[in-house]
Amino acid sequence: MAYIAKQIKTLLNDNDKYIILATDGIWDTLEESEVFDLSKNYDSNTKEFCNTLIYKAMKKGSKDNISCFVINL
Repeated sequence: MAYIAKQIKTLLNDNDKYIILATDGIWDTLEESEVFDLSKNYDSNTKEFCNTLIYKAMKKGSKDNISCFVINL
């Protein structure tokens, strides 16, 4: 069964800090608002931010594959 990924098309502006690409192992367990709130704790440390997202998804019981990329803008 093929899965169609959720895609969001938007214009970036000066207030945007990151682009987050993550698998459903993260998005099935973390709400977008929760990820946004977490992002406020990281200035430019994208590796630490990714690790936090992965840890939180695992802690919430994600049973799916978990991959994450955070691109600092």
